[in-house]
Amino acid sequence: MRLQLWFLRILNLISYLYFFHTTLYQVLSPDGEEPHKTYSANPTRLTPDSFVLLIYFPIFLGLGLFNVYQFFPAAEEFVVKGVSWSLVLSLSLYGAWTWFWQHSHPVFSLLFAVLITAFVSYGQASFYRLSATTSSLANKVCIEFPLSLWHAWTSVILVLNFYAALSSPSSPHWFQNTLALLLLAAFYGSAARYLIRLDFVGVVVLLWVQSGIVVNQSSIVVRYYTAFQMVVIVMLSTIRIHEYKAEEATPWVRSLAEFYQWRNPEETSPLLPGISHGPTVYTTPQVNVSA
Repeated sequence: MRLQLWFLRILNLISYLYFFHTTLYQVLSPDGEEPHKTYSANPTRLTPDSFVLLIYFPIFLGLGLFNVYQFFPAAEEFVVKGVSWSLVLSLSLYGAWTWFWQHSHPVFSLLFAVLITAFVSYGQASFYRLSATTSSLANKVCIEFPLSLWHAWTSVILVLNFYAALSSPSSPHWFQNTLALLLLAAFYGSAARYLIRLDFVGVVVLLWVQSGIVVNQSSIVVRYYTAFQMVVIVMLSTIRIHEYKAEEATPWVRSLAEFYQWRNPEETSPLLPGISHGPTVYTTPQVNVSA
């Protein structure tokens, strides 16, 4: 156990430093230099403006806090059984995704984007299951916060990569616009998932990316639909906050929460008052039959 813990700590730190070094150079490099092509190699109708890349700085901060916090005794169980190998694998595979994306191989990069998102999702779900009985401020700041940031951003990368794999600049305009609208609808699903779990970090990441799409795109259809989507998500976020504070929920929110709890019976994230955060236990009523 101790050997595995230290081995995992070291690998977490190495993968973070590798991710920090390569990504920081790519983000800060001028538009004309080679590293910047990582984000401009496959322009699509969903490519956001370059200011969206500033999201990497809170990601750097969050993952840095995690790598410091993992050396404290209070984080041992969450590192080994919660986050486990998810960050090591996702940050390492991110380098492979970058190479394929930069060299205009969107189909191959899509495979790595799927794996990255899957590993981050697994690590996040494992952490929530493990934090059923112990949830501290340090865990929320140093583990939950960076996992939410990284999960939301990798989900965005997956959607953008999926578009690039299915379309090209030579595709008909109607096909590009239709595909863009269909994939933008995936943001509704992500926003609903984050709102049900009260994960407003993920919601902010989605709104940040959508603002970049509105600024960068020239297609009227994509711009207006994205702006409308942003308004809807902000309204739903406001309603969700009010409902949780008032300890009541509209029927559609309660239905979504119950469906999410049914799909994730062991997850313990905050949902709605009156909805169990743990697995449902069914008991058979006892009938007393008198002689």
